Amino acid sequence: MKRIIMKSILSAVSIGVLLTTSVTAKETNAIPYPLEEWKGVQGKTLKDSKPYFVGPKKAPKDAPNVLVIMLDDAGYSNAGLYGGAIKTPSFDRIGQEGIRYTHMTVAAVCSPTRGSLLTGHNIHTIGTGIISEFSSGYPGYDSQIDYSTPSIARILTENGYATAAFGKWHNTPMEEASPVGPFEAWPTGMWGFEYFYGFLGGETNQFHPLLYENTTAIETPKTNADGSTYHISHDMADKAIKWLDNWKGLRDGPFFMYYTPGAIHAPLQVPVEWRDKYKGKFNQGWDEYRKEVLARQKKLGLFPEKTELVKRPESIPAWESFSEEGRAYLSRQMEINAAFMEHVDFHIGRVIDHLEKMGELDNTLVIYLTADNGATGEGTPTGTVSELLMQNGFPPLTMDKQLELLEKHGGIEEWGGPHLMNHFSVGWAWSTSTPFQWTKQVASHFGGTAAATAVRFPKMIKAKGEWRRQFQNVTDIFPTILEVTRVTQPDYVNGQKVIERPGKSLVYAWDKPEAKTNHPTQYFEMMGWLGIYHDGWSLAGVPYRIPWSADPSALAKFDPLNTKWELYNIDKDPAQSVNVADK
Repeated sequence: MKRIIMKSILSAVSIGVLLTTSVTAKETNAIPYPLEEWKGVQGKTLKDSKPYFVGPKKAPKDAPNVLVIMLDDAGYSNAGLYGGAIKTPSFDRIGQEGIRYTHMTVAAVCSPTRGSLLTGHNIHTIGTGIISEFSSGYPGYDSQIDYSTPSIARILTENGYATAAFGKWHNTPMEEASPVGPFEAWPTGMWGFEYFYGFLGGETNQFHPLLYENTTAIETPKTNADGSTYHISHDMADKAIKWLDNWKGLRDGPFFMYYTPGAIHAPLQVPVEWRDKYKGKFNQGWDEYRKEVLARQKKLGLFPEKTELVKRPESIPAWESFSEEGRAYLSRQMEINAAFMEHVDFHIGRVIDHLEKMGELDNTLVIYLTADNGATGEGTPTGTVSELLMQNGFPPLTMDKQLELLEKHGGIEEWGGPHLMNHFSVGWAWSTSTPFQWTKQVASHFGGTAAATAVRFPKMIKAKGEWRRQFQNVTDIFPTILEVTRVTQPDYVNGQKVIERPGKSLVYAWDKPEAKTNHPTQYFEMMGWLGIYHDGWSLAGVPYRIPWSADPSALAKFDPLNTKWELYNIDKDPAQSVNVADK
């Protein structure tokens, strides 16, 4: 409440300054926009008068729809279009009918990326240097956002767009995420969405999620609309399709949909009929699988023939170091991970297909990111029946202990079902980041910060299936949407001066594949992992701890002022595999 009162006071003061200096809304392009001037005629009688209806601001003429899709925690090389063994026909379609980016970078953890995408700002500018559960009383890390960094949803809503968010949110401070609010930092609050359906936290049980519709907590249905066993990925698609039908029938103007499933964040859970789709496909283990993925990536033209894999870190066990029973357990973990991703991509495909049936797909800018950070290594070397163990500071369990716990909780057939909060081994996370090093959390290396990304918009993108090799960042999505929709960025929002954004529109390279990047510099920081990209070079801090351990001793020894550095020439070595710091 104190936070909201202070914001109201600051907004009032800012508005007062605007009024006393005679700055008009028209001159400053301020949101909320004032109603337009009444243009009718008011005579002495009805006979000499003409009516005129003053309505809300409309979107630019023929402005397109916008659909942003972003999965959670999927590795760079999970999708088939990027060399993985997982079938992702919906993602592949967007990339094959449009373009795909080799070096689209994000933050190394989920909600910072989400805030950055929606506002177009670097994560520390909007207070999301880390997830809100770990927020602290320091600028850049306090999970506080104000009207000086308005979201793309707020701007589009004020410009006549119908706007909706579906799925995982995770950008509301957790102390405010309850049915009694306060609701200012909710999707339908200052973030500007007209409609929200999903969950507020970082993760949820996929069969029994804690759901909200707008700001109202709702009871999880027992079945999906078609009568099948409930799963949130299925339910999300149903709700999005229904919302689109309502929009088409009742609304005049384009839409912006922010579609962000909880998949494939742990717990890895998928309907029983999907769980055996990849049975036996990963028995070769992560060491061999990584080689197979790189071979496919070279064939796809994603990486040069000379690209080599970096040596597996000592902290990740060799596949052959596990017993036969242990390897069977580990294989099952990746089978479920793969099925989980194919399942969510399938339901995303339902939404895309529905847009096509409505005749709206070719008039929709579709941006599909397979992840908001690198693949998650938080499952420890052996995987886990409960990913909350690691998050609560428990040390990684031995394989024998894992197998013992698994047997107590129903055995390997329970993996992927509603009764385990299961997560796969870090070895699989590492392999699904091929050819990059490291995983989620590690902001210094592309294994933590690169996301497979496809863009489709045939009205402006004539290429089909081409790579765009320019270095880009998630902050570039905001200005891209503004350019494509032709919506003007406001100067003031609720009396606060809007801060200049660092991102650059992606449009410049859509028909110029050889164009030099317009985003030459980008820093990365997450919990002490440090990195910076500049003009084709990547300076990467050597990780000071492994991301799948909460061992406090590693933090106690951490000295950011004495970080060890690696240097990579990304123009020659796009896989960030050859350290040239000693040269």
